[in-house]
Amino acid sequence: MAQKTRVIGITGGIGSGKSFISNEIERRGYAVYNSDLNARNIIDTDPHVIQQLKQLFGNDIYSSNGLNRPAVAERVFANKQLLQQMNAIVHPAVKQHFITWAASQKQPVFLEAAILVESGFYVFCDEVVLVTAPLDIRINRVLKRDNTTREAIIQRIRNQMPDETLRQYATVVVNNDETKSISDLVDELFRKLEMLK
Repeated sequence: MAQKTRVIGITGGIGSGKSFISNEIERRGYAVYNSDLNARNIIDTDPHVIQQLKQLFGNDIYSSNGLNRPAVAERVFANKQLLQQMNAIVHPAVKQHFITWAASQKQPVFLEAAILVESGFYVFCDEVVLVTAPLDIRINRVLKRDNTTREAIIQRIRNQMPDETLRQYATVVVNNDETKSISDLVDELFRKLEMLK
C-alpha cells in the first residue's frame, strides 16, 4: 500500500512573506505547490473551467490573451455571491490538480495558498504553517512590490481572514518581522516540523 503523502500548508496574509518562505523551501529541494499560480494556469487552459467561467461571466470575459482578470476582479469584489460562484468552479479543479501533483512528488510536499483555510485546502494538510508579520511591515512590503496605494493595501488586508482566525488552524506560526533572515526562519520552521512528525 502506498504511503500517504505528508502535506504541509503555508498561508498568511498579503505581505506576510509566505512566498519568500515557500521559495526558500523550494530552493532547498522540496516540492512546493503554489495554488495561486496553478489556479491562474487552470483558469487559462482547462477547457471545462473556461466553459463554466464563460457561462458565469459571458463569452467576452476571455480573449486570445486568456481571462480578462481586471474585469473579473471588478465584478467579484462588488458581488460576493459571484465570487463564491467563481470559487465553486475554480477550487475543485485546483484541488484535483493538487492531488494528482502531490501523488507524483517525493515526501513531504508543501502547499502555498493565500486562502488555504477559506478554500478548504487546509483539510489536505497534515500541518498548517501561518506566516505573520506586523501590519506596518506588511504594508511597506506590498508598497515596494505592487503599483498600489496604502489605502488599497489596507482594504485588501481587511478583506482577508485575520491572523487571529488563521491561528486557530495553524500548527506552526512563523513571525516574519525582519529580525531574522528567511533562511534562518526556514531552519527554525523545519526544526518545528521535525518535532511534529
